[in-house]
Amino acid sequence: MRFLQKENSTIFYAGAYTMFNTHEIACISGLTAAHELGALYPFEKDALAVKRFDLHINFVRDKLFMDPPPLLSSAFPLPPMGYIELFSDDSIRQNNKILQPPPPIEGPYELFGLYVNGIDHTEPIIRSLATQQIQRVYMRPDDYKGELKKLCFAILTNYLDLLQIVSRSTTTQSPDSGNIPLREQKLHEIELLFINIHHLINELRPHQARETLRVILEEQKQQREKTSLKLYSFLNRIVDVLNSAVYSLNDHVPKVAN
Repeated sequence: MRFLQKENSTIFYAGAYTMFNTHEIACISGLTAAHELGALYPFEKDALAVKRFDLHINFVRDKLFMDPPPLLSSAFPLPPMGYIELFSDDSIRQNNKILQPPPPIEGPYELFGLYVNGIDHTEPIIRSLATQQIQRVYMRPDDYKGELKKLCFAILTNYLDLLQIVSRSTTTQSPDSGNIPLREQKLHEIELLFINIHHLINELRPHQARETLRVILEEQKQQREKTSLKLYSFLNRIVDVLNSAVYSLNDHVPKVAN
């Protein structure tokens, strides 16, 4: 498609198929075609919109694969523009729009429909499912990647089963659970799978914290090494300047006869 766009300078194709099939790309492709015909881009103040528009227009112009790939500046997505504008330099200076973080939760709170009796510092931060009286459905707690994949496939399978149950009747009784409707039993199974996924991800939080700390320390180490190298280079230059000054003084100082 990016090569067809160049055949005629007055005809430009628009649609989701110009990149990949999404509604967002369909809208951006229309803006790209209008821009190629001379129209101005109407969302110049939206940094995220401009970034995606540049990506699409470079793809259409066949520049994306020819230019060097951009360096990754952050491993996390950009925050919403509302937060960016709220915490701008002007807002921080005025100090009248800054939102304060909510206070820590004290007392009981609800998590996945279950009430938790606050934080008990005598217990581990990540409580096991057994202490919470929740059934564990995964077999190998040390294989996070494999078990998370299995749980995701199990959720997909149970969701398809739920669609089949709902398409037939919502009041069908479960043969294994007495008077509980089959739909409610399937919803409970899906909820249990999500709780197990949530627990496995929480168990990875300490690893994530350690890895983040390691990356921060590595960046600080590299920055200090660069600073040290610059300092040594400045010291060497100072020594060279002093040596040259000493040599020049020796040439201009008259010698005293014995």
